Amino acid sequence: MDGIIEFYRTPVGQSVIAKMPAVTQDSIMVGQTWGISIAEELMRELEADGYELSPSVPASSEPANSETISP
Repeated sequence: MDGIIEFYRTPVGQSVIAKMPAVTQDSIMVGQTWGISIAEELMRELEADGYELSPSVPASSEPANSETISP
């Protein structure tokens, strides 16, 4: 831990601290875009397999129940 603390006190460590919020925000945006593309691909595959999908994604963060996808 002492080495980590020492690193973050250096100019390079301070630069990392200054850039971290932007890097984190960019990473979140890339992850969201990637996740959406995977979800869209999965939906297309399920529809191709004959599953009827609900027209919209549930608004809550709770997982959808098994009634939203029917074979």
